[in-house]
Amino acid sequence: MKILKEFIYFFVISYEAIIFLAGLCLTTFLSSQLNQLLNQIPGLAEPIHYFGALPTAFFVATVHLFRKSLFPEADKRRILQKWDDYNQLKLAMVAALCWAVIFTIQGWGAWIWYSQGLVGISAISIITSLIGGFWNVASVFFAEISINERLVTPED
Repeated sequence: MKILKEFIYFFVISYEAIIFLAGLCLTTFLSSQLNQLLNQIPGLAEPIHYFGALPTAFFVATVHLFRKSLFPEADKRRILQKWDDYNQLKLAMVAALCWAVIFTIQGWGAWIWYSQGLVGISAISIITSLIGGFWNVASVFFAEISINERLVTPED
């Protein structure tokens, strides 16, 4: 039960959650106005297809950094895995991985919503998934840098 509470804490209390909720609020309150505005722009399908794929790249980068962060190559003596707070680090990384999946699905959803004529929702979805996915991969990247800084000692 304690692990579930900690996971929920890492998942809900995050910048990714704020970005996702902001996108949800924008979708709820501004999608119809944005839909009317964006329907007047010709050739919008092409950028949506390209930008909709970027969250997938962010997901792949997050998975790669996830592995490198939890099992760093510099940690030959397995210092990180013996650390008392390693389980919390692992939960935070799993929460980041879950956010990566959510933002990736949201980016794919933009393609579906655009094909159904929901341009406003599609645009908000792409913007939210790009910002959220980038923030997520940047957070995991900086965590990985911080881990490696602490593991590398001058005598290594």
